[in-house]
Amino acid sequence: MDNTKIHRINSKKMRSEDLPGDEKAPTDAYNATQEFDLIDQHSDMPPRFAGDAEESMPAALRFYLGDDKAAWFDVVLNNELILGRKTSPNDRQVDVDLNPYDAKELGVSRHHAIIQAHRDRIAIKDFNSSNGTYINDYVLKPMFSYRLQNGDVVQLGKLKLIVEFRQDPS
Repeated sequence: MDNTKIHRINSKKMRSEDLPGDEKAPTDAYNATQEFDLIDQHSDMPPRFAGDAEESMPAALRFYLGDDKAAWFDVVLNNELILGRKTSPNDRQVDVDLNPYDAKELGVSRHHAIIQAHRDRIAIKDFNSSNGTYINDYVLKPMFSYRLQNGDVVQLGKLKLIVEFRQDPS
């Protein structure tokens, strides 16, 4: 059995110790994501009006940390940006490393979500993360794309980020 898959029973995640003897996943306490029971606290994301495409595709995204706009970081927008935690400085699979913002303690998975720029729209997709991805307090279904809009509050586990579209990649 592939130990990288998430096993679900009655919408609850099975822990490795719940698996039969030979199927136990290896544990890596250092890199393991702390799990929180957040999904039951949020409603499913309603469909968004597709509307018009962005007037112009932003060159960068600014992420404000929490509700306080004093702390922020910019990311140049590529076709795809993987949000998560790097396990080493050479980890090339994560484009936006959230470790400096207490990501592990806040339940951010190593490969938590992806932001994709496609056809004048920006979308976010949860990578079946341990603690879910949310837009404006609505839970996202894993592996489904949702349109991201300027000013959205994106939550990865318990880490809240306000997204601002930027025309200048400063």
